[in-house]
Amino acid sequence: MLRDSHTTHLTKREWPEWAVDWYAVLICIAIINIVAFLICCCVVKACEDHSLRKYQRALRVLSGCYVFENVYRCVLPVQYPQRFVWWDTPFSSILLIRLMSTVGELCFICQVACALSFCEHKIHCITQQRWLHMFTQTVAIAIVVLILVAETCSTYATATQNYLGYVFEESCWGAAATIACPAFVLLTLSSNELSPDRKATSGRCSQWQRSENTNGSCCSTTVFALLFSIASLAYATYMWSVDVPSYVQLYLKQLKNGFRSQSLLHAAGCFNHPR
Repeated sequence: MLRDSHTTHLTKREWPEWAVDWYAVLICIAIINIVAFLICCCVVKACEDHSLRKYQRALRVLSGCYVFENVYRCVLPVQYPQRFVWWDTPFSSILLIRLMSTVGELCFICQVACALSFCEHKIHCITQQRWLHMFTQTVAIAIVVLILVAETCSTYATATQNYLGYVFEESCWGAAATIACPAFVLLTLSSNELSPDRKATSGRCSQWQRSENTNGSCCSTTVFALLFSIASLAYATYMWSVDVPSYVQLYLKQLKNGFRSQSLLHAAGCFNHPR
């Protein structure tokens, strides 16, 4: 079971069977992440086009950082609000892993933003739909800014143990998914309009097909956009209907119990404690 900073001895009672199984699953997830990343690096070859190579390189760096952060957290799991850790080691520092989570989640959302921006830009070069271009590119920037704010709130909440920070964090994630959904839907419709079976725009279709064939991608833009349209809609629905309300209730419970938030100066000492 997860342990707090005051525990000095580990007994068998603290390692129930379900906890051992749970940790084994985390290790399996870490291994799968590493193998999948290495396979993608080997299978996806660098394209001749300079812009595509630059895009591939950016995603590879971002995904590498994200995989490393996920593997680290699988091996050394922690629980932020109560400051529980699995392993009693300085490498399980709440401060260290909270900051790593910030970097990892920013890497994730930057991958999404880069993919959205890049795919839409390729379509814009063909369709010249200025309003769609401006909207999508603005959304790509906005979701990164929202998650940066979310991670700042999460770090504040972890330091002070004030659940209001988590309320703002989850609200930012919900807002990011909410504005990303229509952008991905529009991207799906635009890329579908350029599919080879649409006769009305045959010249544009042939140009788009050549672009898709040279991308070296694992799936088409339409499939990517459609999957993220569904995912962002489902995620936004979950965040606004389940996750955000649950943190609001926890914050209200804190207020009811007379909770007083720690000052950042006082919290910094505890927050930087290795366990």
